[in-house]
Amino acid sequence: MATVSYGKCTNKLRCALAFNREPVFVPLDGRCPECGQPLVVESLARRRLKFIPPLLFIALLAVGGYYGWKYFIAPSPGGGGTTDGRTLGGGGQSSRTNDPNNQEGALRNPNFRVEDEENARARREVLARIERMPRLTPQQKSKLTASVDTAKSMGMIIIIPFEAGKNSLGPRETDILVKATQNPSIQRLTDDPTLVLVVLGFADRGGDPKQNLEASIQRAESVQTALRDRCNIQNVTYAVGMGGSDLIDPNIAAKNRRVEIWAVFP
Repeated sequence: MATVSYGKCTNKLRCALAFNREPVFVPLDGRCPECGQPLVVESLARRRLKFIPPLLFIALLAVGGYYGWKYFIAPSPGGGGTTDGRTLGGGGQSSRTNDPNNQEGALRNPNFRVEDEENARARREVLARIERMPRLTPQQKSKLTASVDTAKSMGMIIIIPFEAGKNSLGPRETDILVKATQNPSIQRLTDDPTLVLVVLGFADRGGDPKQNLEASIQRAESVQTALRDRCNIQNVTYAVGMGGSDLIDPNIAAKNRRVEIWAVFP
């Protein structure tokens, strides 16, 4: 019986499978089905061995957690437990989901597949806006159009929220941006000099459409400037105002007031 083999792609800058560390069935040619680079192959038996230490660790945690609860945390029959609603670890706040609508800063699981419906929609919207951008020169418009239209991979990597009536970065927004660009996963991307960053500014649909467009442009340009001056990002960067929108969340206007930074690999 033939041994089933898995492989991993190491082309993290150009391949979504490698970036997300997804295991791949090894085809006959031994290359990644997405980017064509050679796969690092490992047998099924070797993969199974890797699961043994984590399983033992989880089992020990479960046993330790049970006895910790039983002897140190669980309230006694006389009612000696806590009653103020606090949870272990402090704060009691739930973790953020993977939904980009509910995130700020660096996205945990960016999607770089150009064929993805959301990415394809964003590509169409950006291409439609480029020609109407008043602050881009014809040469810049041509280069940006070519980068987006022929991108081999692209995806949103950072989200910066904006308050109503605020079109430039304040201390809170700047802190979110700086911390996001210091994230190791973002630094791995920006280390590639061929990476192009497209900064998309958004406003909600309330008010005058022309003012919304201008607000979205100012927000995008504010982030573009901070990327260079505060975050020392040297990649080619374009700011594009997308105007008023309710595409991000039609029910909550505040979620549509934001800037998205997209990574584009031409």
